[in-house]
Amino acid sequence: MSGSLTLSCSYYLRRAAEHTRQVVYGQINDILIELSSRQEEVARMLEKVSIVLNQIQKINEGAFLPLSHEPAIKAVLLPFGGWGGVTLLEYFVLKGF
Repeated sequence: MSGSLTLSCSYYLRRAAEHTRQVVYGQINDILIELSSRQEEVARMLEKVSIVLNQIQKINEGAFLPLSHEPAIKAVLLPFGGWGGVTLLEYFVLKGF
């Protein structure tokens, strides 16, 4: 029960973080498009906004970790790795599950 709760919370956190990243990326991209119609005074701003957009896309920590690197996923899968997994399988086979 706690494992499924952990997995669902991890999933919803990641989904919310991805949605927020897409919203912010879209807003900054709109600003970039608006600024591209202006000339010299905004050239520096365009460069800075482009850098920010690249940084947003490259975030790969916290809620944006790949699922295989999520601590919650690792904690749920820990009993199934190595000798513990073999012992669990043996137990289930012997008990007739």
